[in-house]
Amino acid sequence: MYYFIFASLFLVQLFRVVHQIIQINVDYNPVHQIVQINVDDNPAKCRSINRPIASPLAIFYQIFVPDSGNVSYVYNIIKEQINQIGNLTANQVKEGRETIAVHYNTVGRKMNYAFVEKQCSGWSHLRCNNLKHHGKGFEMLTQTSLWHYCQINPMHTVTYIHPKGSFHPGKEQDKWRYDLTTGALNKHCIDPPNDRCNVCGLGFQAAWGPLFLGNMWTAKCSYVKNLISPFDVEKKYVAAFQAKPTAITAQFYRYRPFSIPEGRYQAEVFIGTHPSIESCGFSTWNASWSMMPIDKFPANIGGNSHDWKQILQNDGHRTEWFLLPGLLWRSYFIYNQTPPADSWIWSYFPDGNIWKALLQNFTVREAIEMMAQKELTQ
Repeated sequence: MYYFIFASLFLVQLFRVVHQIIQINVDYNPVHQIVQINVDDNPAKCRSINRPIASPLAIFYQIFVPDSGNVSYVYNIIKEQINQIGNLTANQVKEGRETIAVHYNTVGRKMNYAFVEKQCSGWSHLRCNNLKHHGKGFEMLTQTSLWHYCQINPMHTVTYIHPKGSFHPGKEQDKWRYDLTTGALNKHCIDPPNDRCNVCGLGFQAAWGPLFLGNMWTAKCSYVKNLISPFDVEKKYVAAFQAKPTAITAQFYRYRPFSIPEGRYQAEVFIGTHPSIESCGFSTWNASWSMMPIDKFPANIGGNSHDWKQILQNDGHRTEWFLLPGLLWRSYFIYNQTPPADSWIWSYFPDGNIWKALLQNFTVREAIEMMAQKELTQ
């Protein structure tokens, strides 16, 4: 009897002791590890240690090496871009950003990883991490790694770059690649002067878009984590187009693979799919930093638009898939959201204030049907 009571008391006491000693929780991911240590239940005696192994700035780099062609040319691109990364981020090292991770996937021909590591080793603040080799695949592969990273690290910043020109080499490609990389890794993209900015780069295009021509950018994970998967962009956009109100037509751009977006073009569109996007960056390689777009429509519409003046003159913008009606429908269909009340979208697009007022009392579908009647004026 006494033995039973003694054993019971001993187990209770043991439980209390175990409950009060150090508790260790380890959450491991190939690109992120947190070790949290709590001592004692008492808040006054509690200490917590968060040690992020991945840096607050993580660069995701998709390297494509073609199966045939000038492979040494591609290796020179890689050398150039890693040197750009090292140079442009050297002055961005600060508390909480002591190291900068470069996570890279390789696609196509298998390459000499020691070459990449050698380029990285020349920069003490860079830590390169080979994610995986893929025999084939588009940029969504590495963007998906970036997207998963942001789910785990919502307070971090990420950059996406690629060796543009590795498949279609040329002097124009070389210059464009250099400028795009420089823009995405500019200090004002890594730490924007205006905190509203959540995506930054060179060559912002508001319509068709929003996107960054050439597809290199830096973004806040707090924004990226809310996006749909890069591999879901095409099917979501096609579903939205098929379900759109019948009044909506696509005239501003041709409804073709790049604008659907189909296949590899999903990667171009991915970063701008959410209605909360607040872009900033550089309109040209030698321009100063600013919030984007630089002015109202037709600024930042890109070079592939089709006779936009005639479309506006005929009020086609009220039902245009590639302008505000389509953007609002996609935002609602994919995310069940519309742009925030203080978004640039309302002041940029034609009749933006009318749309904004309508959506305070009507659904997106109802607003589109009303605008199609062409009876509302400013």
